Amino acid sequence: GGLLSTIPFAIQANYRNRVDTEATMLAQRELQQMLAQPLTAASFTDTDGSSISLAPGGAPLASGAIDFSQAAINGYQTTVAASSGALYDLRWNVQPLAGGDKQFIIAARKLGQSRFLLPPVNLSSMKGK
Repeated sequence: GGLLSTIPFAIQANYRNRVDTEATMLAQRELQQMLAQPLTAASFTDTDGSSISLAPGGAPLASGAIDFSQAAINGYQTTVAASSGALYDLRWNVQPLAGGDKQFIIAARKLGQSRFLLPPVNLSSMKGK
């Protein structure tokens, strides 16, 4: 009976790893598009056709990470589909830094998933002159 009891845990761990990988890939793809924009850009249209705001502000933060328990902020949220067909909620925050630099914090969470079982993936990057 010992081996049979470990199979559900292995399946769940495999699923969590796949979701984390997809979420990381989608957040990284969006972050790369943000970083490719001029520092002065207030917004741009991403490769999925979504309007992406780059002005300071955005999704609320909790301990430096995107807080998905708060409502999404228009212009700082988009829904994207992974290659698997799964839908992910992407949210970001733009922090102004000294000298006109910016810090981007972006997170991805699979839609319809419990935040306790599959916490969001958070990435952060700074862009300077």
